[in-house]
Amino acid sequence: MAVESSNLDKYGKVILDDIYNERDPRAYFSTLNHLEYRIPQAAKPIFEEVFAAYRLLRGGGELKIADIGCSYGVNAALLKHHFDMKDLYHRYAGGGSEAIERAGMIRRDRRDFSGGGDPSLEFVGVDQAAKAVAYADETDILDHGIVADLESEVLDAESALALSGSDLVISTGCVGYVGERTFRQIFHATGAGRPWFANFVLRMFSFAPLERLFADKGYVTEKAGGRLFRQRRYASPAERTEVMARLRERGVAARGEEASDWLCAEFFLSRPAADAARLPLAKILSEG
Repeated sequence: MAVESSNLDKYGKVILDDIYNERDPRAYFSTLNHLEYRIPQAAKPIFEEVFAAYRLLRGGGELKIADIGCSYGVNAALLKHHFDMKDLYHRYAGGGSEAIERAGMIRRDRRDFSGGGDPSLEFVGVDQAAKAVAYADETDILDHGIVADLESEVLDAESALALSGSDLVISTGCVGYVGERTFRQIFHATGAGRPWFANFVLRMFSFAPLERLFADKGYVTEKAGGRLFRQRRYASPAERTEVMARLRERGVAARGEEASDWLCAEFFLSRPAADAARLPLAKILSEG
């Protein structure tokens, strides 16, 4: 599926709104395959190391993960159900997927995702895209899906209960489009257990407002050194130009392939100060 790259949002990124809330994931994966979208795959080993560190410090084997901006449950598919992005692109953007009726796709996915995967991981997904969340919920890619735009809505009691007890809160690209209002509500719902917050953030967006929010809660935020993680290729020269302008506005120098080919993200881990002191992020992550 070709990408219409002439329309940019207020941040300078190409507008792909039409793929994020379809009744099944085919348009999403077809379009993003064209752009070589890969941040969930890049994030997977980092999250797995963070999960292991959480278990080491906190004990226990079962983890409840809240995924903010979950879309069709991509992070859950990779982390709980042991798929990778190549599998998902073949599943929804190749292999004759265009000929499968939606009902047949749901039956296939429910068969492959229901009762499978890592039983020690429970995934609760949050996204404003109702159709995407419904698909991930109906096919059991997610254990529970929450439809909410927490930048403009108040988290309802039922959803807050579903998020309570979360051990970790993760995201792979929503920060910048969601901010303090969303994470303040997420913290209120999950904060009794002092969860860890693990966020991949595009470099065009500042994490400083959220870092201040977490600091007010007694948290310490660490960044993964100088490491950059590819999100996807630029959709057009115009998008690259606008992203470069956004970086300059922030006083951030574009690095390497970021200046020519790739939108890039950085990784931030926010934890209670005592946890960060006991096991610094530099000791959690393998050399990358």
